[in-house]
Amino acid sequence: MTEQNIITYEIIINKLNEVFNDIEKTIRDFIKKNYKIKTRKTKLTFTETFIYSILCTEINKTKSDIVNELNVLNTEENKINRTTIYEKEIKIPFEFYVFVFQKLTKLYNDIFDDEHIKKLVAVDGTYNNTNVFNIKELLETSLNMGFFDINNEIPIDLTFNGIKNKNNELKVLIDYINNNKEKFTNVILVLDRAYCSYKFINLLNKKNINFVCRFRNNCKNFENCKNNRIIKFTNLSYENVENNNIENHLIDNKKFKSVKIEIKDEYTLITNLKKDTYNDDEIKNIYHKRWDIEVFFKILKNNFNFENLRFTNNKQTTDQYNIHNIKIMIVYMLSKIFEKAHHKINNIKLDGTIVKRKFKNKKIKNTDISLHKKTKQTKKKKQQLINVNITNNKKICIINEPIITNKVHDNLKIKNETKCIIKPNKSMIIKGIYAMIRPIINGKLTKDIVVKTLQIFIKYTKIDTTINKKRICKTPFKKWTA
Repeated sequence: MTEQNIITYEIIINKLNEVFNDIEKTIRDFIKKNYKIKTRKTKLTFTETFIYSILCTEINKTKSDIVNELNVLNTEENKINRTTIYEKEIKIPFEFYVFVFQKLTKLYNDIFDDEHIKKLVAVDGTYNNTNVFNIKELLETSLNMGFFDINNEIPIDLTFNGIKNKNNELKVLIDYINNNKEKFTNVILVLDRAYCSYKFINLLNKKNINFVCRFRNNCKNFENCKNNRIIKFTNLSYENVENNNIENHLIDNKKFKSVKIEIKDEYTLITNLKKDTYNDDEIKNIYHKRWDIEVFFKILKNNFNFENLRFTNNKQTTDQYNIHNIKIMIVYMLSKIFEKAHHKINNIKLDGTIVKRKFKNKKIKNTDISLHKKTKQTKKKKQQLINVNITNNKKICIINEPIITNKVHDNLKIKNETKCIIKPNKSMIIKGIYAMIRPIINGKLTKDIVVKTLQIFIKYTKIDTTINKKRICKTPFKKWTA
C-alpha cells in the first residue's frame, strides 16, 4: 500500500462488487471445468446456494434456520427446501471456494499490505470434533493446520488433516512445505516447541527457509545446527496467592494472608536469521507475535461452526471439511477488510488511556460486609495443619500488606490513569459480515448498507496491558487451551 492510495468505502465496495460480479456464471464455469458437465437454470440459483453455504459456517445456526431465513426474503414461487439446496451445494467444487478466498486475499493485500521485507508466518495445529468415519459413540478428534500471516493478521491456509494425523503436526508441516514450495519464499516461519526437531531445522536450512523456533530447554545437541543462532532468555513474573485458611496454612510457622510466588520461565530460541538484520530483542519480539495464531484459533472456535463439526450425509470425504475451512476463511477475510477499512477511514487510534479506580487500604468490620454468603465450608470438618518450610526457597515471600476487600466505601476511590491498547471486537464484526452477506455475494453492496452495518457491529474496547490473566487448563493434567 502506497501513501498515494486513499482508502474510502466506495473503493472497498467497488472492489468487492468486482470480486462477486456475476458469481452465478463463475460457479457454472467452475462446475463445467471440473466435472465436464453443463448445468441448467432452475428456480434455485447457484448464487443463492453459495449464500446458504457461507451462512452454514455461523456458530449455533442450524441448516433449517438458515433455509427459513432465506425463504423469508423469497417469493412463494421461489421457496427452497433443504434437500434441493443440498443437492445443488455439493456440485460447487472446492476450487471455486479457493478462487474466492484468493481474490479476497489479493484485494486485502493490494489495499492494506505494508509491503514488509519478510512476511512473518505462524504455523500451528488445532483440533476439532468430527465424524468422518460415521461410527456411533466414537469421539473423533481431527487435526487442522493453520498458517497465519502475522504482519497482515490474516490466514493464509487452514487445512484439514483428519484423525490419522493427530499429534503429527511436524510431519504434516513437512509434507505441506514439500508440496507448496512457492508459499515459503521470502517468509519467516514462527514455530513453537511442537516443531522442536534437529532434522526439521536442517530441512529448513537446506530449503533456505527462514525461521524462528522455540526449542526445549533440555536440548543440547546443536552440533548439526552450527550456522544457526541459539538465543536463551528468562522471563520473570509474579503471582499473589491468597490464603483461604489462615489458621491452618502456615509458612515457617507463621500465619499469612497472601504469598507472592516468583514464576521463572526459561526460553530457548533457534533461528537462521542473521544478527546484522535481526538482533536478539527483535527475535524475541518475532516469537512473541506467534501468539496471534492462537487468538485466530480462539476466534474460529467462538464464532464459527468449527469446534464440533459433523456432517450428516453418509458419504464423507476430507474435501467437505477443507471446503468448510475455506468458507470460514472467506468470512474472516471479509471481516478483516471491513475492520481495516473502518480503522483507516475513521483514523481510529489504537492506543489511549484507561482510568482505573484505586482504593485506599482500610480495615472494614465484619458487620459492615453484607455481601458474604454462607458456604458449605463452615459445615466441613477442621482441615489438617499445613506448614511449608521456605527457608531455602527464594521463590516464595510473605506479603505483610493486608489484602484489599471488595467492599469499599465510595469516598475512598482514587482516579489513576494508565496506558492501554484499543482493539475492535472481532466477534461483533463477524456477526456484521453475516448480516450483510447477501448483498456482498450478490454484488449489490452499497455505501449505505456498509455504513449502517459497521456503526452497529464495530465496537472498540480498551485493554489494560498491565493485567496478566493466568491460563488455566479446562481439563486437569492436560495441555492448556487458548
